[in-house]
Amino acid sequence: GDEFVLLLADVNGDAEAAVLRVAQKYIEALHTPLQIAGMDCLLGVSIGIALGGGEQSVDTLMQAADQAMYRSKAAGRNQYELVSLSGPTLANA
Repeated sequence: GDEFVLLLADVNGDAEAAVLRVAQKYIEALHTPLQIAGMDCLLGVSIGIALGGGEQSVDTLMQAADQAMYRSKAAGRNQYELVSLSGPTLANA
């Protein structure tokens, strides 16, 4: 499938909670069937999220997010995997 990147910079407050809300909104939005030429088309999404504390390079964050996305795909569709490179956080839903 196709892969897309969404970068969120300067997330204030509880960054993890804010990013997870965005991920959940994408999952919900893409879970609704689309009508194309009279047929229902279902989309699935697997989201990999990497949070950093500002000291990681873009390449490091992208690699971590990519690995998290593949873990999400392996666990099933319509969910996310989160890894925090600035602490011990690992979450999924």
